[in-house]
Amino acid sequence: MIPLNQAVGSTQETELRLACQEVRQQISSGHQEQIAECVLARFPLLQNNTEAEIEVIYAEFDARSMQQVVQRETFYKRFPQHRERLARLFHIHDVLGNPGTSGMPEGRFDTPTQRSDTLSALPEMVASAETETPHFENYTIIHEIARGGMGVVYQARDNRLGRMVAIKTLRSSDFDPWARRHLIKEATAAAKLQHANVVQVFEVGESDEGPFCIMEWVPGGTLEKVTQQRTLTATEAAQMLLKIASAIAYAHQHGIIHRDLKPGNILLTHQGEPKVADFGLAKMDPHVPADCSEANQDPHTRTGAIVGTPSYMAPEQAEGRMDQIGPAADVYSLGAILYESLTSRPPFLGSSTLETLGLVVSADAVSPSKLHAHLPRDLESICLKCLAKKSHQRYAAVEDLAADLRRFLDGKPTVARPISRLAKGARWCRRYPAVSGLLTALVASLLLGFAGIGWQWQAAARQAEIARTQKDAAETGRRQAEQQKVIALQQKARADHNLATAQQVVEQFSQIGARYAQNSATEGVGRELLEESLQYYWDIMDLDSNDNQVRYSTALAHHRAARILNDLGRWEDAAQTSHKAVRLFSDLHLRDPHHVDYAFWLLECSFQYADGLRGRGQTVAASHAFATAAGQGEQFVQKFPDELRLQSLLSVTLINWRTFLDKDSPEAVATLQRAIELQEAVVRVDPHGIWPLQDLAQGKDNLAADAWRRGELTQAVFLYEEALALRQKIQAQNPRDPMHQLYLARNLTFLAQVLDRQQQFDCAANRHEAARQVLTQLEQDMQHAYRFRSERIKSDAAFTYHLLSSPRLGELPAHFQASLDRITSMANEWPDGNRFPRIGVDLIRQVLDGLNQADHLDVASECKQIARPALQVLFNASSPPASLADLDDNQLRHAIYMSTRFRTLAIRLQLPTVVTKSTLQLAGLQSVAAIRRIPKHVMEVADPILQADYRIER
Repeated sequence: MIPLNQAVGSTQETELRLACQEVRQQISSGHQEQIAECVLARFPLLQNNTEAEIEVIYAEFDARSMQQVVQRETFYKRFPQHRERLARLFHIHDVLGNPGTSGMPEGRFDTPTQRSDTLSALPEMVASAETETPHFENYTIIHEIARGGMGVVYQARDNRLGRMVAIKTLRSSDFDPWARRHLIKEATAAAKLQHANVVQVFEVGESDEGPFCIMEWVPGGTLEKVTQQRTLTATEAAQMLLKIASAIAYAHQHGIIHRDLKPGNILLTHQGEPKVADFGLAKMDPHVPADCSEANQDPHTRTGAIVGTPSYMAPEQAEGRMDQIGPAADVYSLGAILYESLTSRPPFLGSSTLETLGLVVSADAVSPSKLHAHLPRDLESICLKCLAKKSHQRYAAVEDLAADLRRFLDGKPTVARPISRLAKGARWCRRYPAVSGLLTALVASLLLGFAGIGWQWQAAARQAEIARTQKDAAETGRRQAEQQKVIALQQKARADHNLATAQQVVEQFSQIGARYAQNSATEGVGRELLEESLQYYWDIMDLDSNDNQVRYSTALAHHRAARILNDLGRWEDAAQTSHKAVRLFSDLHLRDPHHVDYAFWLLECSFQYADGLRGRGQTVAASHAFATAAGQGEQFVQKFPDELRLQSLLSVTLINWRTFLDKDSPEAVATLQRAIELQEAVVRVDPHGIWPLQDLAQGKDNLAADAWRRGELTQAVFLYEEALALRQKIQAQNPRDPMHQLYLARNLTFLAQVLDRQQQFDCAANRHEAARQVLTQLEQDMQHAYRFRSERIKSDAAFTYHLLSSPRLGELPAHFQASLDRITSMANEWPDGNRFPRIGVDLIRQVLDGLNQADHLDVASECKQIARPALQVLFNASSPPASLADLDDNQLRHAIYMSTRFRTLAIRLQLPTVVTKSTLQLAGLQSVAAIRRIPKHVMEVADPILQADYRIER
């Protein structure tokens, strides 16, 4: 299925949703006529749109199949123009599970996507109810380590041999004859394979707990976890896949096809050696037809069933053509593993199982080189040859794939990308420089010899003397060459040592960053290790500061360190580190202006530095830095037009620079248009990339903000809904990424605020609550992370304003108290800057003003009592300027605003100490403004609205 946001426009998408809903309502009411045609006739925008028509037709088929057996031929006769598409869709409907025929629990699904998602979630729903740990004689269970479609895997200790093992057994809900045969089949298949890169099976048996198999314990995690943290280098990926391919080739030689190869089924030892696991879907004999004997009894191997994991299965596997699944299916899956190793994403990943299957069957994968610059073309060709849609276009056997990987690693021409004889000769010369140099010298000598043979014949004596002289010179040259060779080898060894050291530290740094991002409880240890890692980088710089690779690794480390320091609220440290990264990448770019990685990271670090300046309130410097980065980005995009990441980063930079411009100015309008143009171009090439979708969603946010500011609330709601649909698609692909959850919550908050302005209070309340639920979970998971707690505070403030104007006024005092508690806590924890005191004073003032204007005097009195201690804490936590003379005009303006607000509120809340101190501060600030002859109206600060900081955080 094609995603709705690609197949139809947003207005059409709304009509499509209404049309499908009407179809289901009519069928649930008992209507039996041809409903899809009638509904399509009432929605003219959906007519002549193939994808929309098929969605409506499928909605009728799906709803009817909930009540009765549906005759497909009636749909084919009614819609002959869509017969082929409908047949494929009905087929996928069947093999993914029909509640009427597959024993699934009955229920209603609003869309095909929801049905697919619900069906795929059922195994986890069943698993959550099974918590009892089994008992096996001679083995002590340590803990559960994995739970799959029907099996559970435990880490255990073999009490007889004193070794760690893995035990796989069935879940109690799967103790049926087929499931037992399935587990025995998997163990039998794996036990046949005595290979270094296959997980070994030690024992198969049955106990009171059911059938089980005892397997080798592989403690290093999975390849999937590695690719989630980083991309492998081309050499690492090729070496890894070569070992996996050798294991699969060995399996094929023993008549076993795996059929479920994926990074999650590749286990790693502590040394990083891969081992293939999970032969649960293995086909025991590639020459036995799928409809014979045992296969007929196996619901996962019968003809027409889809087996495997959608993102990694071959097209013939995705379409359920079991009789066509052979070794080429495993070749395809190996190509998908190679693709993810190089790009950290599978070749195809839709927002649902249905969509992913459709992409596998009909779409072409984005070339890995578009996602990973400088990827060797030979390795990319190997990867894409494996991913060919037609099985005969792939490698004929896994052995052929392995042979091509060896050719790549040896620097030889590959079958996937043949080259000319001249190029072959050039590669041979590069592999064997000494021999090729001797041959070149020999040929040159022969040519010279033949050219002078005439006169040398007549001067034989003289020639003999010349020959002796040349022999002596050649010997001298040979000795000099050997000395130069030794020197070159020594220099290369030193460079290799530097590079290896740098790469080792970068890897250590990446692991530290990942640990911090995933587990806030290790914040203190993370900081110490971070500082230690940075010291390693400084040591490397001192060791060899002219090595480009070392300088590149060091600059990248500074960039990552600055990002994490910023997340921790250490803004000054982040600024210094970020500025150092800009200088290092600037130097690298000057050294090699044609190196695209240097250009990209220079732009990324320039963006980071500008964003840090803005975060510390240095708006003039930040505006200048963003403008510089934007101009730099335009040059890079022109120079490297095929680099999607540069286009995406430039769009982000433009959107952030625009926050400093007059929103109605031609420059601001053109800047936003250019940013969205870049974003849409990137999404067209990579429609499922998470960051391109995120950047486009942010562009929609900015358009919505403009509409909101102009008072065009309906248009603002429409654009925020579009952005929300994009972010929900991102969330479906990557549900655990905290940054994407933060963007989703922010989007919901903005939408809720506009709905509040429209007085659609019920809808607004739903959006507010959804945002707060997301942020509550984030705050629990990332309790020490500044960014997530800060966003929760903004969301709480927005909800407080909602309660102020909605019929739920009685809830306001309690929520007002909770909001101020959060704000004062953050103000004390992060005293650097006045952002939290400002949020607090604005919230207090607007709540009290709103209650007084509405004559809610009792509630206003209660809120005053809540605000008194909070204002005292906020004033104490605010940072008064140390030196008034050092303030720029913007900082002076902000300081006057804060002092004025504190003084006014302190008078209302009867806090004499705050009144006195804020009055003195304000007098000093106003005297500086008078000395600078700044007009008073320039110093007046408009009340902030909690609309948004419409920037993109990378």
